[in-house]
Amino acid sequence: MVVGDIHELDDAEVTGELGAFDVVLSDMAPDTTGIRHVDQARSELLFERALHLATAHLAPTGNFVGKLFMGPDFQSLIKQCRGLFDKVKVVKPEGSRRESIEQYVVGLGFKGLR
Repeated sequence: MVVGDIHELDDAEVTGELGAFDVVLSDMAPDTTGIRHVDQARSELLFERALHLATAHLAPTGNFVGKLFMGPDFQSLIKQCRGLFDKVKVVKPEGSRRESIEQYVVGLGFKGLR
């Protein structure tokens, strides 16, 4: 187990001696401030970091799930995922409050960095 700030850990610390991952799952969320655009921006940074780790360490055809708050860059991040995975879905869990901006982006079938 690794404990630390995901922005300060390097890739080697996160992966340890493991090889490629079949799945990268990120349920990271920022400490919320109540200021919507700040919370969205922080969520996007966490999502981008998780996506970076996925693209660096997923096995071919591996899968990715990442939490992302809907914000101004939401669609561009979805588009980026569509370029990396065979199939991309956006899912809002049933247990999420209706007014919540929390979404999960599911990428299936990692294409690799061809």
